[in-house]
Amino acid sequence: MRSASTITLLSVLAIMLLSAPSAFAVVLSVGNNSCDQGATVQIPITVDAPSAIAGAAFTVTYDSANLTLTNVGSAFFDTFTNQWIALDPQPDPLPPDSVDVGGQPYDQPLILNDVAGGTMIAAARCQSGETSLTLFTLTFTVDITAPFGDYTINIIPSNINNTDAGYDVGGENIPYLVGAIDGEADLTQAFPVIEVTQLNSGALTVQGDDTDNDGIPDRQEDINHNGVVDSGETDPYDADTDNDGHNDGEEVNTGSNPLNKLSYPAETAISLKQGFNLIAIPADVMNQPDLKDWVPVLGDNTDIEKSHPSQREKTKSLFGM
Repeated sequence: MRSASTITLLSVLAIMLLSAPSAFAVVLSVGNNSCDQGATVQIPITVDAPSAIAGAAFTVTYDSANLTLTNVGSAFFDTFTNQWIALDPQPDPLPPDSVDVGGQPYDQPLILNDVAGGTMIAAARCQSGETSLTLFTLTFTVDITAPFGDYTINIIPSNINNTDAGYDVGGENIPYLVGAIDGEADLTQAFPVIEVTQLNSGALTVQGDDTDNDGIPDRQEDINHNGVVDSGETDPYDADTDNDGHNDGEEVNTGSNPLNKLSYPAETAISLKQGFNLIAIPADVMNQPDLKDWVPVLGDNTDIEKSHPSQREKTKSLFGM
């Protein structure tokens, strides 16, 4: 077994950047989770076959305008102290429990580097054999104004352009995962590349409480978040704010006005006779005063049906008001 003391933070990247034959294969996946605006949530990064892994290096990409990566934790790539204690036999004396790089102390062989649109992660173990499927746990804080919806979290190769370490100035992609073979003197053989046969992205879903179950999150109904139903707001505690028999979410989705009981989704059959016909149509004329704004919602030729000319004409329209 190579000396555990040789595994320091400086050697983390050295392990990752070696070019070696591929000896193993795994699936690398980002998990899924959901939370409210302004909340903190954890997303795991897992593998399906962990036992051969001794090092990892990749870049996690995400919407950094709405998500902040506040922490990356890993019991898989544990602290130096815990890794030394887990060795059998244990080194005597135990190697240092921390290393100093550029004046920054590290007690764990796990380093991060923020880049445009994401964060580079690199970590190492002094020996393979871990059984946990979780490599890292990402902790995100969601911006209080983040739009509702899914935010994709991807893994891409880290690109290194450190010429002092022997890399091309234009940058080179490094392997996602590497293994470790004890007793191998040739470093290019000692740390074989682990082939990632499949990469699965994950998603962080930003959602809000929907107290009245109308399909509209409370934060979207109480727009200014003052707990009062103000003008122009629907009631987060009443699924049918205008009491027209259609819940607010249904009205919003069909283009009708959930604040006007004369504006609602409906399917109406109109009987026409030869000559002049006067038809009354429920319309939100206060908010849509122009005829051109609301007539199109009556439908096109796929929504409007007309009977045979020899019969009484009947028109069926789908109203979005």
